[in-house]
Amino acid sequence: MSGLIPIVAMFGVFLLVAALSGGILPPSGLMVAVLLCAALLLTVLWRWCVKIHATLQISLRETFDDTRLEEPPDHH
Repeated sequence: MSGLIPIVAMFGVFLLVAALSGGILPPSGLMVAVLLCAALLLTVLWRWCVKIHATLQISLRETFDDTRLEEPPDHH
């Protein structure tokens, strides 16, 4: 029973969002075309996105490592 409650809640939220956004969404044919274009673009650019993500992650880790080295130790 406890596993059913989150599923029902998520379904209810999905229905609420679908009902509220129905007026602003494009027609279904256009929506499918846009989703297909986005999927194609993601497929083509996937390796580039992974490279950029790895580069940014390394830079972020190096930045945090540098700031840890520069901080003076706390003496209480």
